[in-house]
Amino acid sequence: MANGAWSVSTRRSGLLLEAPDAEGTDPFFDDQNQPAGKFAQVVDFLTHLERDRQATARLCALLDSHGLFADWPLKVDAGQGAQDVTGILRIDEAALNQLADTAFLELRKAGALPFIYTHLLSTQRLPVLSRLAQLQTQLQQRQPSLADAFEMPIDDDLEFNFD
Repeated sequence: MANGAWSVSTRRSGLLLEAPDAEGTDPFFDDQNQPAGKFAQVVDFLTHLERDRQATARLCALLDSHGLFADWPLKVDAGQGAQDVTGILRIDEAALNQLADTAFLELRKAGALPFIYTHLLSTQRLPVLSRLAQLQTQLQQRQPSLADAFEMPIDDDLEFNFD
């Protein structure tokens, strides 16, 4: 069988067909054996995702090599009481400020500074995020559910009055 003969049926989920021109199917590959249609979109998305994952890993390795990560002990209260969040790291601003000029220049050339400063700014907004989570929990507790809105009394005597 030649490449491109496999296609996905849009009528039956998950079914592969060995019929390139079958009605209601989308081929995985075009005539030049390149990904086609939705399959090409998935391949493109996964390619970008992997490229970004590798870039993030390189950036994190660079930050770690300069000792810029520190444990971040967090307590989050989303309305059910404070809960400890563990295993999260943050940028150590004191360590950043003590970096040698050559190390700081290396971070700048690697494009790390916008990520570092964005992280530092966003950590300042954490109390606001916690407060918004508390408010959302309170609103959800007050809001009646759909089942409550359409609740009918359970009664053996059901009467209709058309007068």
